[in-house]
Amino acid sequence: MPGTFTPKEGENIHVTAPDWTKSDDDGKLRYIVLDKEQGIKALYNVTKSKIVTYLFDVDKWTETKANAWVKEKTSKAENEGCFIIDAASLAETILSVAKQAGI
Repeated sequence: MPGTFTPKEGENIHVTAPDWTKSDDDGKLRYIVLDKEQGIKALYNVTKSKIVTYLFDVDKWTETKANAWVKEKTSKAENEGCFIIDAASLAETILSVAKQAGI
């Protein structure tokens, strides 16, 4: 369901991807790190090559800031045709996915 999930203590802030549909929950889902330093992860649908939900560390983010970040980044991605993350996080994500795949 689109929107923001308000976490209990110790949980992440969940912000649903703006283009989420119910069928995005079908397929192989994995958690990926978008920016370890900033405390940003995502639930990624490997089957559809699509981010379903963004997760933000509650110690570093508020719901307002998290929603603004998703709005800014997804708008930028639509305009530029890509989603930009830092090189270290990208390398960590690739290694994580490869490890899960047994590569």
